[in-house]
Amino acid sequence: MSMEVPGEAPLAKEKGVSKVLVKYINYVSVKQLLLQLDHENPMQKQFLEDFAHTHSLEDPHQFVVELLREHRDLAERLMDVQEIVAGQFQFKLLPEYVNAVMMDSKLDLYRAHLASRISGWPDVTVADAHADD
Repeated sequence: MSMEVPGEAPLAKEKGVSKVLVKYINYVSVKQLLLQLDHENPMQKQFLEDFAHTHSLEDPHQFVVELLREHRDLAERLMDVQEIVAGQFQFKLLPEYVNAVMMDSKLDLYRAHLASRISGWPDVTVADAHADD
């Protein structure tokens, strides 16, 4: 059963999913920054809480733009946290794929090394190991 939407290009779907993920990453980043500020600077934490209550998290770009206008240091720190959270999120989302790619690469290297030992020829290069692809 296909969940295709008539007339909607596949790229449009991916863009929609990306927007949702960016909103989620922004939300998690704000929560993470609030936790950090709770220990480091309770006044900045209160400012960010108040700011988040009066400005929508639905548009992450606009949220950061407005925060830049009112508190540049917090905005820059939020952007740093967003980058970290996005990196962690992407790795958690795709660990099986990443592991499969890494395992394939390792197996190619082992095959190449084994082939060179069996044949008595010099080590087969990685490029030679991928020649069958």
